[in-house]
Amino acid sequence: MTAHDIKPARGLLTIEQLKARCTVDPATHCWLWQGATSNGVPRIHTLDYGRAEKRVMSGPLAAWHIAYNAPPRPGCLVFRGCQHVLCLNPVHLRQARDRAEIGLHIRRLGSRIGTALESRRANILRAHAANGVRVTPPEKVLAVRAADLAMTSRAVAAMVGLGYSVTCAIRTGKTRSSVVAKSTRAAT
Repeated sequence: MTAHDIKPARGLLTIEQLKARCTVDPATHCWLWQGATSNGVPRIHTLDYGRAEKRVMSGPLAAWHIAYNAPPRPGCLVFRGCQHVLCLNPVHLRQARDRAEIGLHIRRLGSRIGTALESRRANILRAHAANGVRVTPPEKVLAVRAADLAMTSRAVAAMVGLGYSVTCAIRTGKTRSSVVAKSTRAAT
């Protein structure tokens, strides 16, 4: 057998090899994976101790096998306690019996509080930008509301510099109801 006949070991087998493929965040101590991902989740080729074969696994499960040289407990899921999708630090890995237990951990940690509303607002703004929708400035909304009710909507639209349909929607309360004057905002 010559040196050309020996195939190099494929995959990651040691903690040192795993850490070498990651960058360490000094604040959180997360090992952020720099290799291949699938849908944003790290994918690693390593030894599966439960099956006794090498295969590609998700990042947390692969890191568990590499760190502990054993599979997780039967029926358990492996997840990141830090909630960073690219983290593979073995210290951050946890086991759970089901997804509900993972959800309890996330709620206890409080890392996702408020993120749903923030992401929803950001998605709305991205959709508006992609479709060319411009948000009406609050000053113009307040000017439309302050306009004399005897004026027609066309006259108010021309005065403020908005379209007729936008002006009608603001006057009837069908849009921009979240815009309130600063004096009423402070009173509530």
